[in-house]
This record gives sequence, C-alpha cells and structure tokens, in this order.
Amino acid sequence: MRKLSRRWRPVVASFWMSLAMSLVLCTVLTAARNGGADAGFVSRWLQSWLLAWPVAMLASLAALPLVGRLVDWMVEAG
Repeated sequence: MRKLSRRWRPVVASFWMSLAMSLVLCTVLTAARNGGADAGFVSRWLQSWLLAWPVAMLASLAALPLVGRLVDWMVEAG
C-alpha cells in the first residue's frame, strides 16, 4: 500500500480523531437525550453524526496550530 507523505499527517490525524470523537459523542448524546436505544435510535444517531463529523473535522483542523503550541509549551523537547 502506498502511504501519504508526512505533510498530510495533521490532516489524517484530524480525520481519525474527529471520526472517533464524533462517533462516541453522538452515540452517547443521542442515547441520553432519547432515553436509550429505541426503534428510531439509529436514524437519529446517523442524522446527528452526519452533521457532527464535518463540523468536528473543521474544528480539529482549525484548532490544530493552537493545540500544537500548547503541547510544545507543556512537553519537553527532545
């Protein structure tokens, strides 16, 4: 399998992180707001996740420079 160059690392990391976080949060919040998993759970969850994932991806990409600086400030180099 051919791999992407290292310059794509932040985008790929944001892709996977936003996917994981949006899946977990939409599942928990959809279940919590509707009293658990009923007959319409999957439909409501999918609708909320299809909106949440692109928003999470854009937010992750936008926050990445600031987060990188905060991590550099908190963690020793080397």
